[in-house]
Amino acid sequence: MGKREQEIYFFLEKLGLKVFSVDDLVSQGFGRRMVHDSLSSLAKKGIITRVRKSVYVRASPKLLYDRLQQFESPFHIASKIAEKDYYIGYLSAMQFYGVVEQVPFIVYVATPRRRRNFRYGDYEVRFVNLSRRKFFGYERGEMAGDYLYISDKEKTIIDCLDHTEYCGGVEEAVRLISELIHKEKIDWDKLMDYTFKMKEQVLIHRLGYVLESVSKRHAIPKRVIDRLKRKVKPHVYYFSKGEKGRFIKKWQLIVREGAELGV
Repeated sequence: MGKREQEIYFFLEKLGLKVFSVDDLVSQGFGRRMVHDSLSSLAKKGIITRVRKSVYVRASPKLLYDRLQQFESPFHIASKIAEKDYYIGYLSAMQFYGVVEQVPFIVYVATPRRRRNFRYGDYEVRFVNLSRRKFFGYERGEMAGDYLYISDKEKTIIDCLDHTEYCGGVEEAVRLISELIHKEKIDWDKLMDYTFKMKEQVLIHRLGYVLESVSKRHAIPKRVIDRLKRKVKPHVYYFSKGEKGRFIKKWQLIVREGAELGV
């Protein structure tokens, strides 16, 4: 699904609308032409079914996921294309760890080699080109019936802070990190080592701010936050590149005003 198609599909899922009309979407602020074009495309892909003029039925995420199981896994195909230099990462790794609420239609694959993105059925496989310096922190795991290379929990956290756009945006990335910390046992020393190994100063600022925020819900070792604080430099960074917002002095970080971090 394209970006606008995903936006409409998951908006309907959020509202719990299985049967809906064009006017339902237009009344929520979607442009009528965009709605018609997107619904036409979704209907062609079998994701929604037209039952009468301007009235549609939406397939459930489970049905779409079951449909995927009838075909070769896009994760498996991506691993063959990328060969050995790859790992399933970002939002797809969060899916592996069981913290993603809805089945994503994009598979994210990190690789130090340039690969062309491709579509497979309703799914898009998107390759994220990483430098060799950032290509580490993965292990073999079983996913969609295959044993594949997947970023470990600690690298998944760092990667999602490095590229929030591959994890659903700032708010969703932080929500997923919070859920992962709640669900899984995190190796805090490994997380620190990974952060410094990335050699991206902004990640220290972002991680420190996020961990301090989620510590309101989860037990984050004080020594971890203190260690990150000692590494903060006076240079000011943006949480989301270029977006104006509130300045967090302790972490020398600008966070978009009113951003809901999901913690």
